[in-house]
Amino acid sequence: KEVEALQTALQIEGDFPADVPATGFFAPVTLAAVKKFQIRYNIATSGSAGFGRVGPKTRAKLNSIFSV
Repeated sequence: KEVEALQTALQIEGDFPADVPATGFFAPVTLAAVKKFQIRYNIATSGSAGFGRVGPKTRAKLNSIFSV
């Protein structure tokens, strides 16, 4: 459920392809989407610790965007 929610959020943000269904599996397409999201919001870049992982900074940014 968490990965599926992540994929849906990343689709809304435009980082996860709209034509790829949210499967709930953290496959290479999800990894690439997380990296795009992190770069766009200056969370992490290639070579940074945590690049491609949904750690505290990435989770906090997602929560700030999608919290009601």
